[in-house]
Amino acid sequence: MKKAICFLLLCVVFTGCLTGKQAGLAGRWDFKGVDMPDVASFIDSIKGSDEDPKEAMESFFRGNALILRNNSTYDLVICKKYLHGTWKLDDNNSILQLTDEAGYVPPIALKVNKNDPLRLVFTADNETMAKLVPPFQYGTTGYSYFKTKRRFTFFLSTNDDSYWQDKDDPYSKLNNQWRIKPSTAETNEQITLRVKRHLQFCRLLVKDAIEKQGLLSFNWFTTPLVLSTSGCGLREYKYAKDEWAANFYDSAQALQGFRQLAKTIHRTTYQPDETRSRFSNYAFMLDGLIEQVEKEQP
Repeated sequence: MKKAICFLLLCVVFTGCLTGKQAGLAGRWDFKGVDMPDVASFIDSIKGSDEDPKEAMESFFRGNALILRNNSTYDLVICKKYLHGTWKLDDNNSILQLTDEAGYVPPIALKVNKNDPLRLVFTADNETMAKLVPPFQYGTTGYSYFKTKRRFTFFLSTNDDSYWQDKDDPYSKLNNQWRIKPSTAETNEQITLRVKRHLQFCRLLVKDAIEKQGLLSFNWFTTPLVLSTSGCGLREYKYAKDEWAANFYDSAQALQGFRQLAKTIHRTTYQPDETRSRFSNYAFMLDGLIEQVEKEQP
């Protein structure tokens, strides 16, 4: 019996383990920069007048990441788009293949140029970027270059963040369900749940920033929410609707979700506390919004 238990434990430990180059590629990778034809013009479009080009590049890609998990699943965030699915590496040709679980994006092939414990470099062509960049982003500063150029080399660095459970990981599928577009129209209950999950995602980012004493950025995902120490509000819908609609079945349900969010904010009482840090005030505010939306769930 003991032998059987030991054998079972070994099976659990080794199931899904990666070998060879694929094992070396697994990990959490942060986007740090890109090279493309006329990259100088791209940098000029995204940086401030006195900003260092490298800092401007890192700021533009902050929050963009590729997580290649040991169980052969991945999570990719780039250009405010989130994908989850399975990955594998063609060792012979150094081609990283990503398959979208939801089926909205055709399979993606990336040429791995360099991979060591600290750095990952891969190349994508314009056809690949067309799959990754939502069309509405082309009118946004910097993103138009991903449509007009033909070759892109991305530079990523390793990220040592680790999470014991998916519920604590901002990049896990569990915490990004709110922005995986549904394949069928949703009920009122499901739309309210999607809004709640969006707020819980924002709250998780604040929690993560507090615990790690790091930066907090909402620029790498689509949200109409605007937070400040004095309270929270929403961007005008005409400016937020294209991004926000990408998270819903259609524009009508996106508008319903936006109105749900506006109603929740209107009904939530928030009193800023000067004795708390800025992030702690954000956390308190989001806790109130989540509590309110739970009251409004049908």
